[in-house]
Amino acid sequence: MLSVGAGQGLDTLFVNVSDQSAKTTLAFEAPSLSSLAPAEGSTRGGTEISLTGTNFGRGSNFDVVFCCGTSADGTVSKYSYLAGDVDVLNFSDASLVVSSPAGQSDAELAVTFEACADASRPASCVASNALAFNFSDPRAYYVGETVEPYDALGDYCFVETGASAETCVEASCDRTASGGCGLSTAGGALVAVVGDNFGVDEPAVYFGGVLLDDRRVFQPESDDAKHGVVFFEVPRGSGRDVEVIVEVGGGRRANAVLFSYDAPVVTSVTPNAPQSYDGAGQTVEIFGENFGETVGDAGAVSVLVGGLNCTAVARGSMEPSIWQYNDGAPYLYCATAYAPIGPKDLNIRPSRGASRPRRMTGTTRRRS
Repeated sequence: MLSVGAGQGLDTLFVNVSDQSAKTTLAFEAPSLSSLAPAEGSTRGGTEISLTGTNFGRGSNFDVVFCCGTSADGTVSKYSYLAGDVDVLNFSDASLVVSSPAGQSDAELAVTFEACADASRPASCVASNALAFNFSDPRAYYVGETVEPYDALGDYCFVETGASAETCVEASCDRTASGGCGLSTAGGALVAVVGDNFGVDEPAVYFGGVLLDDRRVFQPESDDAKHGVVFFEVPRGSGRDVEVIVEVGGGRRANAVLFSYDAPVVTSVTPNAPQSYDGAGQTVEIFGENFGETVGDAGAVSVLVGGLNCTAVARGSMEPSIWQYNDGAPYLYCATAYAPIGPKDLNIRPSRGASRPRRMTGTTRRRS
């Protein structure tokens, strides 16, 4: 009968009797995992995870492994304590607390505990059963500027990961002022989607249901920042409440956040004192910003003068259209309706969104 001391993993037992020796493999009882909580964590890492079980051993020569995640390009990810990806915060023979790794995976990760006779010799390690762990789904909070602290470009309310109370942010700029937030209907502005769990691989961005060319999508240089922000170049368009969706990995989508172009701004109206004549109303030309770069971008534009429709007018053989284009710039052209004499508010409504009302100082009159 031989009494064996404490140990773990697969060790070698040497026996020497009268200068005759023998050796055999000594297998200590394998570790076992019974619980893991919480079962998901941020792609940034740092989520405290408690594991319980038996036979974790002496607190040295062990490993905690998260394996084997996959990314969109098929790369297999493995994270472990021995590789420096996982921090162990508390250890006992039947429980431990670890800090989850930073990373990304479309598939769940198998978490195992490995007890080793000598951690430098993988063959001496014995692994436990596996429990499942997942990186949390991506979440989007708001659209903002591309420089920290990523000030919002609209008014948004959201609940951050791990929080119970709602957070609300206000726009740092006035979309309806001249120059607005720099979100011209011509496109080209660089903006950020701020959120969580975007991972480290470059995500895809859908704008109004259309997948943006990956040349329009950018990530910050810092690996830590990549988990919470992605930049994209705004395409040409118009209106407000355009859905923006971030997709990570092989198809995990964040909730939609809404993007709005700067509202139309009227800079001048010609003539600005329209008079009715011959019972037909007066045509006006309206100049300004953010009318849409093409008739398709502008969509169904409507113009209201004093709350009444200013109607499209045909020019030559062309179909009647309020949206017009001349000398490299869009403008609007329409015929006013009859209305009582006096100043009138001018309001422009593209397919989505509306301009800040502008006061016309001229007069029109109702047909007698």
